[in-house]
Amino acid sequence: MTILKTAEELSELLAKEAREWVKGDRRLASIDSVFTAGIWNQAKAEMPDNGLVKMATMIESLQGEDGARSTVNAIVGYQEFREQVQNYQVANNISSIVWRSQIICGKAICYPESCCQLICLESDLDLMRTYVEPVCKVFLEVCAGYDVGVSLDDETFVPSTVEDLQKLIASKAGDRAYLFTESYDWGEPDEDGERTGHMVDRDPPDEITLVIRFGNPSIGSSGEDVYFRAQKPE
Repeated sequence: MTILKTAEELSELLAKEAREWVKGDRRLASIDSVFTAGIWNQAKAEMPDNGLVKMATMIESLQGEDGARSTVNAIVGYQEFREQVQNYQVANNISSIVWRSQIICGKAICYPESCCQLICLESDLDLMRTYVEPVCKVFLEVCAGYDVGVSLDDETFVPSTVEDLQKLIASKAGDRAYLFTESYDWGEPDEDGERTGHMVDRDPPDEITLVIRFGNPSIGSSGEDVYFRAQKPE
């Protein structure tokens, strides 16, 4: 029997298992009974705002009850398997850390992040805290010439300056930091004047986002994300 010891091995196992559930190669007898016993209709009536119920109801409207059954089976089955893997991870003190390497505006950086399908251990959080400052430093270095701003909800963009961002970053002691980039190529306008874009890999990118997270939701504490964005001028 293979002994799994790293976050990469555990995440690979989870990804493989997720594919099997999505394909329908795994079945839960308990889910079949939910539908045959009429519990599904009761759940729709009593818990319409539940995330799983809402998703399965949407699928049901498109694919019928069989589609809803397959959706619930896949999600619940995978979640139960993931919980077993997470219990194994914690019992064996296996780190959730995977390493991300990026090149942004010609500058290379490598830093740790916690696999979202695993439990972030306190030791993982301690490691990621040591990389918050270097990641923020890279963002401030590469955003020269971009329009910069800050957002607390991943949608609104409040214009700012690099100097203001430096002060704000220095004032908030984050637990982890990530960098994301986005670039798009835009096609010709259609008859309504709208253009469709598709994502491309480009450096320098069109947009650079620094995400600073506070707290560790995976072990029960509240989490808050602050987004700093650098966008190429129009």
